[in-house]
Amino acid sequence: MTKILDVAMADGRFYTLIDALKAANLIETLEQTSPFTLLAPTDEAFALLQPQGVSALLADTVLLNRILAHHVIAGKYSAAELLLLPPRSSLVGQPLSARIAEDVLYIEDSRVLMRDIEGDDGIMHALDKLLIPV
Repeated sequence: MTKILDVAMADGRFYTLIDALKAANLIETLEQTSPFTLLAPTDEAFALLQPQGVSALLADTVLLNRILAHHVIAGKYSAAELLLLPPRSSLVGQPLSARIAEDVLYIEDSRVLMRDIEGDDGIMHALDKLLIPV
């Protein structure tokens, strides 16, 4: 059984995300939400935060939990399904819209770098920026 977080860890571009999920105690939540869709910011996406941004975010577990939960959708949705279906709500309860612009898929304002990375417990789409809930 290949879990999506194991796939993310093996990929090598999601170490900050995995560390953040652990710091926010969301690993168990993901296991209970299975199947799920993970909108996964890359390490480079986290690096876009201001200097000390990642450290400050990891220290604020309430904010961290809210931001990370906004990157998870209950249910397994391919990129095509995200585009064709009405907006799906994140675990925060806010809808996330998908669109195509100039042949590039976006979730909100984040560019999807890789799509439809599957594991037995869900699917992952890699993002170039963090999604910030309102």
